[in-house]
Amino acid sequence: MMPRMSNSRLKVGVQLHPQATTVEALRDAWRRADDMGADSIWIWDHFYPLYGDPDAENFEGWTLLSAMALTRPTPCSARW
Repeated sequence: MMPRMSNSRLKVGVQLHPQATTVEALRDAWRRADDMGADSIWIWDHFYPLYGDPDAENFEGWTLLSAMALTRPTPCSARW
């Protein structure tokens, strides 16, 4: 018996770490991931850095998602 072939495709997600960086750098990474066809783009919702300098910049998740949605020509083009 032959193995059954599937029509499904591998899905790739990207997780961005919203700490010790700038909003501009995150926007650039978000755009590049979206332009490359990432199926999902993730960030976390912690209020403090998870590693490294405890006083480093750290962006709140819901506000950052709103800012990232504004980077695309049409909101529906972003996959999150």
